[in-house]
Amino acid sequence: MSLSQITTITKHPDMTPSLEITSTPTTSLPITFTQLEKEMIKQKRLTIKIVADGNCLFRTISQIIFLTEDQHRNIRKHVTSFMITHEENFEMFVDGDCKSSIWKQETTWATTAEMLAAATLLQRDIYTFSPNHKKTKYSWLLLEPLFHDANSYILSHTDNYICCNITLLHINGNHFDVVVPQEATCNCYFAKLHFGV
Repeated sequence: MSLSQITTITKHPDMTPSLEITSTPTTSLPITFTQLEKEMIKQKRLTIKIVADGNCLFRTISQIIFLTEDQHRNIRKHVTSFMITHEENFEMFVDGDCKSSIWKQETTWATTAEMLAAATLLQRDIYTFSPNHKKTKYSWLLLEPLFHDANSYILSHTDNYICCNITLLHINGNHFDVVVPQEATCNCYFAKLHFGV
């Protein structure tokens, strides 16, 4: 995986500081959801809570595109079909064979492979506010489309498609919620406002 596909943006000079627990607890305590919500408010963003049933990545994308979580099965179907169609681009991110992988099954958690496939299928950058391995610090991470796909299903079958960035909150490394601007209607200017890029 190259840095052009997944980038830690914390090194950018204009970035909003990441959230970190600065005291040294006797046990490793994860950052709470309340702390994350407060951080999002500081960044002038709101969190839309998503059902936690193993489909949360696909539910977040459904919420962003269709303003409802109800299309998560169709989103999963299109993302996984896209991965199979472009297997040579995604096989390095999948354990085993793309065609027989368990990630096609509903309630199976999404991985980096599905996120990259979603970014490529939708032709959108996906930013996730994600924890480190100890869950003591969160930083914005960027997943970019692996390649340009002008024939993308979603681009050709969605009226009034807006190519805004997708911003997600990756809570404790096992759940995604949607992050939206407090005042704007989309995330088109997310990278410029937060990172100066």
